[in-house]
Amino acid sequence: MQAHDLMKLIALPEQSLKKLSFCASYKAQRVADWASLLRPTQVEKTGATLYAALPEVNQLRCTAAVRFEMLEALRPYVQNTIFGLSKTFVNQPMPLSEAAQKSALIAQSLQKYMADGYCLVVRDLVTANKVKAKQIELLCSALHRAITGFGLIMMRGLQIYTPEPEGLWLNMHSLFRCADLYDLLDERVNDPIQRKGKLSSIQNCYLRSVLLSSCKPMQLPQKDIPTLYDYFGEWAAMVSFRLDLSDDPECFFYLNLDKDLGPIYENRIGDDEKQQLLVELNLRSLTNQIAKQESDEDSAGQSAGLKIGTDFSPALLQHLLSCWSGVSQRRHERRGAKLTAEVGVGLNDCHYFCNNNQDFNSFISGQSSDEIDSNIGGFTPADSFSNSEPKSAERPIYRLEIQNISQGGYCLVWKGSSELKIQAGEVIVLREFGKPSWQLGVIRWIRQRRSSSQFGLQILSDKADAYGIAQTYDMGGYSDYMRALLLPADSFSKTEASMLTASAPFRAGDKVKLIDGEKTYSGKLEKCLFATNSVQQFSLRITESKKIDKPANAGSTRW
Repeated sequence: MQAHDLMKLIALPEQSLKKLSFCASYKAQRVADWASLLRPTQVEKTGATLYAALPEVNQLRCTAAVRFEMLEALRPYVQNTIFGLSKTFVNQPMPLSEAAQKSALIAQSLQKYMADGYCLVVRDLVTANKVKAKQIELLCSALHRAITGFGLIMMRGLQIYTPEPEGLWLNMHSLFRCADLYDLLDERVNDPIQRKGKLSSIQNCYLRSVLLSSCKPMQLPQKDIPTLYDYFGEWAAMVSFRLDLSDDPECFFYLNLDKDLGPIYENRIGDDEKQQLLVELNLRSLTNQIAKQESDEDSAGQSAGLKIGTDFSPALLQHLLSCWSGVSQRRHERRGAKLTAEVGVGLNDCHYFCNNNQDFNSFISGQSSDEIDSNIGGFTPADSFSNSEPKSAERPIYRLEIQNISQGGYCLVWKGSSELKIQAGEVIVLREFGKPSWQLGVIRWIRQRRSSSQFGLQILSDKADAYGIAQTYDMGGYSDYMRALLLPADSFSKTEASMLTASAPFRAGDKVKLIDGEKTYSGKLEKCLFATNSVQQFSLRITESKKIDKPANAGSTRW
């Protein structure tokens, strides 16, 4: 397929304007002068102004060079505005409010207008009989900018757990193939808006989005999405690909460049795809570097092949290794359900509900809440000073619809009008309406809809016991207690007892002191079985137990 045919696959506006109304001109310098008067601190007003102006730039009749110059003049202001708008819809309760949805729509539209503008530059250059030597640099930059723009649209959509817009992947595939036809995939382009890898090739720019799509981003907290996007621009150099498919069991991702699809597993290739343009991805070098990094935490950030900073958590490395080391597919069938579930969100509330609505202070001290209020000399854990303990009436219980059930999990739908601030990786407790017991689970993925949010919940245990946990110091003594949940052993699934803690400060190998309200225990956290940005699950070895000597006026601490 020729380059001009590839560009016909991208839906672009017609050029019918002779002059831009917002600056009364058709010259790039006038556009730059107009943009310099925009106020970067007035994000909403500037966003609305650019939202009206950018479509005109794409509808203007002009040369490819002039349009590119206009877009480059506008680009810093557009990206600054998008960044400002994103603060109103990222890390917000779900479903997003109407105001947040409007901000997200404007931000994504601005990015789309810019990407379309660079696509127009590419189209106008390649539809000529022959791209002149002096135009190759312009073509290379426009391809890089367009692919970057579509990648940013995808990244920002994933931050609010929305699916990729229709046509996005076909657009990126077409631009990638166009760059390949002109032998530009390895050409490096400077991009000042990128936080990492400001000088990158078109191929790496394209593969960055491929990597982000392949790592199950709907299972990650919002803050991890831009972190991965930034790092993947550099890590993409460790990814290789080949036309057609091999029998290599370690190469299980492929791209169909003729379809509007991102990377998917090779075992899902349909008969109708076998004659289409298929590309096999090889992530072996990258996964080897991740495994090396994970096996030696003391050398974090020092590997020559894989450079990471403190913003890259061990849980995130484990997630990537899990996604790229083998094919992971659903093993159990879903069955539809029309039920209601009660849900508590976060480790603090999970501990409270699993502990028969007893607050953490009284649980640790062996006294009732009233006794603690009157006994100021009693022990109070450190985390209660920084986060005041809410009264029982303030512990929210949300009611969600159960859409379907599978062995070990639920699909939940939230349509409430009140705020539900939750992210992938958050721990929750759930009980089907009318049932007495709580199940402990973790949010594995989220999908945002216009008026609802959909959650995939993995059940970790049908029962969880409330504990306090503290690190034991080698020189004697121990830290303040923090909330933890014991997941009992299950003979049916052949799982041993394990302990769920906050994501920090605990690590595998820590010696710990535990309290359950009746006894204290000495033990050791062994292998980390599961981790997210919110919680960690460790196998546990108990070395000693001791009954608590309670004060004479203390009643039952737990049940």
